[in-house]
Amino acid sequence: MICGGDGVFTVYITLWYEKGMANDPTNVMTIAVRELEGETNNHLCAVKFLLIHALRIGAVYETSWSVIRQVKRGTVVAWKTPQRHVLCAMAGISKEMLLDTPSPANSATGVLREAAMLAGLNKKVVAHDIRRGCRTRRCSSRTARIC
Repeated sequence: MICGGDGVFTVYITLWYEKGMANDPTNVMTIAVRELEGETNNHLCAVKFLLIHALRIGAVYETSWSVIRQVKRGTVVAWKTPQRHVLCAMAGISKEMLLDTPSPANSATGVLREAAMLAGLNKKVVAHDIRRGCRTRRCSSRTARIC
C-alpha cells in the first residue's frame, strides 16, 4: 500500500490463478486500487476497509488511523507478516480470527448479500458484481487499474 503524492492511498493486489488461468501459477496479475476520497465514500472504500482491518489485527507497523493518515507521501505502509493472508478466516460462534487461515471464498458473497439486503436491493447479488464495470484500463501487460 503506497501513499501517493496527493495523500491518497493506492493498494496493489496480486492475483494468482485467475479464471481461465487456474493451472498456471506463473500467470500473475497486479491490480491497483485507489482510495475513494471524501468521508461520504468511507463505507464503500475497499482501501480504507483494508487499512482498518490491518490496524485491528496488528498487521501493520502503524498503531492508529491518525498515524496511518500522517504517513509521508510516497511511503509504503507495509504488512508486518506478508506471508499471512490479508483476509483471514473466523472460527465458529466465537468469531475468533484465524490469522494463518484464509477467509473462505463464499464469505465475501455472504457479507455482500447481507449488505445488499440491508441497503434494500431487490436483485440477488454475487461477489463478482463488485468487479463489473470497475476495471478502467490495463496498466501494463499483467497489471490492471481499478478506480
